[in-house]
Amino acid sequence: MSKRPKYESIPDAVVADHIRFEVILESIAREIGYYVHLADAVDHESTDAQRYMDAIDGLEQMRRNLSCDSPVALAVIEGVLRVAGFARQSDAPSGVADPGLSAPHSVELTDDQNGERFERIIFPSLYRHVHPVDSPTVQFFAAQPGAGKSVIQSRVRDQLVARDGSNSVMTIGTDVYRPYHPAYCLLIQEDTEKMASLTNPDTRKWMDCAIAYAQRLRSHVLLNTAFKNPEKVQALARRYRTKGFDTHFHLIAVNELVSRTRAIGLYLDRIALYGPERYVPPAADGAAYKQIPSILDSLVDSGQFSSITLYDLNGELLTTLGSSDAAAKLETLEILRKVSTAPVDPSPLIQQLEQWQRAASTRNLNCKALHADIEELIQRIGNQ
Repeated sequence: MSKRPKYESIPDAVVADHIRFEVILESIAREIGYYVHLADAVDHESTDAQRYMDAIDGLEQMRRNLSCDSPVALAVIEGVLRVAGFARQSDAPSGVADPGLSAPHSVELTDDQNGERFERIIFPSLYRHVHPVDSPTVQFFAAQPGAGKSVIQSRVRDQLVARDGSNSVMTIGTDVYRPYHPAYCLLIQEDTEKMASLTNPDTRKWMDCAIAYAQRLRSHVLLNTAFKNPEKVQALARRYRTKGFDTHFHLIAVNELVSRTRAIGLYLDRIALYGPERYVPPAADGAAYKQIPSILDSLVDSGQFSSITLYDLNGELLTTLGSSDAAAKLETLEILRKVSTAPVDPSPLIQQLEQWQRAASTRNLNCKALHADIEELIQRIGNQ
């Protein structure tokens, strides 16, 4: 077996007070997030300003005491302190350039910082306990938001765990790593739509690190992919196959109106649970949805997948085909077309959207794209 990377030598004592720290940090993060917006307006001798500064000082003290005993706690601390640092800069005289994160280079880490964060924080949190298996597989998943991808992933993961144990599976994807970015806390507060593009350079590097490690380790892999570049997906599948992995692709067929409605519900649920959250503009989903048939066509023709499986909205299997099977490919494309274009019952969808619209207004969610998306969906569903 190939030499294991240096970051596996990190001691095992990492998350003794994991839950307690996360609860404390969530409270502090919300506190500082609130005072960041007050920083320009308040007198710095006031109670509010002093509480703001005390929260920052307390967090810095916690970081010193923690060292590297809790990688998840450290990740949250560093993100919140970055918010605090930008808030302190907001006291600069008028006319000084805004220190906010408006350009990708202002949040992108250096190669050394990127590698260190993967080794010290991401790897111990997500992958240290994963073990190799005799017959590794890589499971590619692709679907537009709200299509039910998480249900399929959970089902496939359960099957792999039943076969090779609970620590036999790595989950890889750029969205997995975004909360570990030191600028995440600030970006998710400032501009959720830009957050992904600003953190992509670093999350893609972490994804490359995880892919390389998985290929050396030879564990099972659940890999979230995007529709934007099927050639890259095929090239990645080819890399895994040359390393002896069995490759499988999972795709979900669903009416776009249904998946988009569900995506809005998921977005509001996550905001209620976790606070500010990324909102995916409708144009991004529409572009992904239109590419599904052509991508399926190219994936089958590539010959890089042992199987390609199509599911419906509820996670039920519609069909499975092998690579380079022309007849089965035509049949699968027809199934995809029928499911994706089948009329939907408008009443429950419109009722749900109107309910979420009221909820968004009640919570004072200042997201113009969300409100415009709901209005457009209601109109499209009613006119189908």
